[in-house]
Amino acid sequence: MAGDKQFTKNIKAVSKGNAMFQGNRVQACSVTVKDNSIYFTGIVGAAMKNKVSYNYKLKMDKSTGDTLNSDCECPAGKGPHGTCKHLAAVLLMLQHFTETGSVVIDKICTENLQLFHKPIATYHGVPVDAESIPSRQRPSDESLEDPRPAKSVKCQVTKIMLEVY
Repeated sequence: MAGDKQFTKNIKAVSKGNAMFQGNRVQACSVTVKDNSIYFTGIVGAAMKNKVSYNYKLKMDKSTGDTLNSDCECPAGKGPHGTCKHLAAVLLMLQHFTETGSVVIDKICTENLQLFHKPIATYHGVPVDAESIPSRQRPSDESLEDPRPAKSVKCQVTKIMLEVY
């Protein structure tokens, strides 16, 4: 009975891991070959939270490809033989790599070319005169009058002297 429960958890982890692999949640993977073992370490993003990620470690037998040891920082993957959707996503990514030779890892923002200095679209218009812009106000002679009193209209200021104390 206990074995059936673990098997069911593993099936759920693989199906959820497949969704994570298809969603490019595997963010990094590094490989080290030592003696008769292959070590994988890296980062997998959380399924629901974009800013949360988990570190994982896998140890595989070089000759058979069997997983000897697995560990993930998530609650389900802790321990020497962790089984979680993050590890399943990594194993599916490794399977995809062995079958096709292409790596499917999500690019981080610094791997893309910078585009902030390039305009989104170029402007193809011509300048417009202010008089040709439609206005909601009705043109009237009152709006063009000088607001100063009549005796000040013809006065011109010749010098302004400002003293600061």
